Amino acid sequence: MSFWVAITTHNRFDTFLKERILKYLSNKRIIGVIILDDCSEDYQKINDCADFTDEMKERIIVYRNKENLGCYRNKIKLMSILPEDKWYAFMDSDNYGGEEYFGCLDGRELKTDVVYCPGWPSPSPALDFRGRTYTEVNKGNWEKHFDVNDPFYNTMNYVIHGSLCNKLASLVETYTDEPTCLDSIYINHRLVRDCDATLRLEREMIYHHAVHGGSNFVAFQKNFAKDAALDWSM
Repeated sequence: MSFWVAITTHNRFDTFLKERILKYLSNKRIIGVIILDDCSEDYQKINDCADFTDEMKERIIVYRNKENLGCYRNKIKLMSILPEDKWYAFMDSDNYGGEEYFGCLDGRELKTDVVYCPGWPSPSPALDFRGRTYTEVNKGNWEKHFDVNDPFYNTMNYVIHGSLCNKLASLVETYTDEPTCLDSIYINHRLVRDCDATLRLEREMIYHHAVHGGSNFVAFQKNFAKDAALDWSM
């Protein structure tokens, strides 16, 4: 099975993104990479990079916002421009999914209303979800399983169909609240509540999770209490 990798970025090219792009384009399962730069230097650096061959550049689609939208709005905008008939690995610019990420989906008939979520953002033991007794979260069991402090919900490093991305993006203007730091949890909640999606835990799906001082979640941790007060019910 083949995928596009969808990435939002803001000044991550030198530290993470360049290396990630080169790895993705060497993966036989990856059709190409779609990147939305949130008004930073990454757009120009990608276009000017001499390490990307002409063949690679044909597989890189990059857009740039005219103004900085922030993490949440940038992710939603990327969702809105993705062709709806494709499968995407929606990855953070500092993280990376390789063989253990994509290989577990080989030969599977994926469902367009299911979001395929990784079982372990390696190497952190605290983020190892593979031992959980349940594998699916949907409207029917959301209230039972959801916890705003649970890191399982605070990721968008998953495989998702373009139709779900487009559906959520089309609803955003009707929302009255907007997250400051828990953008991934907010988006996942809306996927389940408003798009009837199922979050499926794939125990064998593993990606490399980069821990660093520039993490957006670390930077916005001071706003956790505000975001935790949002309505997380179904």
